[in-house]
Amino acid sequence: MDGIAISAYYTKAGSVGILCAISLMLSLLAGRWTFQRVTGAEEAVGFVASFPIRNVFLAILLLFLPAVLLRRPSTKASMESLILLSASIGLYGLLFLRALISGTYEESGLIYELVFVVIVTVVAFLVARRIHSLSIIVMGILASWALLMAVLALAQGALSGFDTRTGVLGGGPNVLARIEGLGIMATMALAIYGPRRVLFLAVPPMFATMVLTGSRGALLSLVILAVPWVAYALFRHRRWFYATAAVCGLAVTGLVAWPRANEFVAERYIDLTLRQGYLSSRPQLYNLAWESFLERPLVGHGPGWFESQFSLYPHNLTLQTMSESGLLGLVLLLVAIVALLVLLVRCRNWPGRTMVLMALFVLIHAQFSGDWFDGRLIWVLGAMAGASSLRDVQPAIRHFPERTNRLQQPCPLSVSSEVGQRRLGPELKHQG
Repeated sequence: MDGIAISAYYTKAGSVGILCAISLMLSLLAGRWTFQRVTGAEEAVGFVASFPIRNVFLAILLLFLPAVLLRRPSTKASMESLILLSASIGLYGLLFLRALISGTYEESGLIYELVFVVIVTVVAFLVARRIHSLSIIVMGILASWALLMAVLALAQGALSGFDTRTGVLGGGPNVLARIEGLGIMATMALAIYGPRRVLFLAVPPMFATMVLTGSRGALLSLVILAVPWVAYALFRHRRWFYATAAVCGLAVTGLVAWPRANEFVAERYIDLTLRQGYLSSRPQLYNLAWESFLERPLVGHGPGWFESQFSLYPHNLTLQTMSESGLLGLVLLLVAIVALLVLLVRCRNWPGRTMVLMALFVLIHAQFSGDWFDGRLIWVLGAMAGASSLRDVQPAIRHFPERTNRLQQPCPLSVSSEVGQRRLGPELKHQG
């Protein structure tokens, strides 16, 4: 919650803006959760049990949205952010049309999920242009949510003896690993740029939970982004490197010292992956997705076709795009990815760059696990970063400008101040 408090000082968004941001993120984090899935009830009790929880937060978001939209945009959107927004909406619009034409996937709720992604992406872009540094509020929410999920997961794993891969509230291990990865990146950014270095202490439980999920794709995605970040910290800001290394060292030490967790890590990562080369049938799924793309390369088979045929989705967002939307969808996806990379280079503020890095983390992880709906965070995080990419935001270590200004102002009794000249001027002349 410290991250939310930090962001509240930055944004001066008011209660309406913060409630809007919280409802937006909770609607995204809720995913496909229903009341039945969260509570673990075996039998559904009426309509409420199967009602998606994200709809509740989406209704709250739309309730407060008009009050935010009445504000005047505080910054001009960059060209790459508009391209990113247009490409992502175009991609999901194409999928929506293909789903309508096929006419066989309405019962699965796929069409509604596509519409939901478009709505929250556009809303995130509009809100980010009106609430100053909405990205910092979002990072605070992600850090708080990931820490809460980590505590629940570790407690649940300790009770069960870590017999299986860790999940929370009916969610899968890969989903939990994605949340923990985003929480680690958000916490690190708030700790590095903010006035609260104690936030580094939240990273070890998040990292431990991420490892105990057994999600190799999520860990690999985090490593791919962490290597250039650590290299930059090593050569430009050594204290970042030392803090990151110390925090990760604490997490690894905790896992090694915990016997049951140590057994799980050795079995999952060393024996199963390195020695046996088990890849969870990913190569077979990738081959099936590639062959289905060659059958209809232009427009694909339509969203949901792969899972209806093989009872599994491809576990690769790029191959799923090629298989189900063809070259048209692939072009839109590549345009969005290029715009995201350009946004990372041209973004002027640290909150925006952090949001782009988190979007890239979800994008890389989507090449190992995740479907159309799981990729929603890519476009929402990118849209929020792009909407404020041209705004200059100083590091949070300078959060208190009134203190900084007082320190920079001359002392009332100094020779350079007007009061000092009146009081000390005659005495200095006499001494001279």
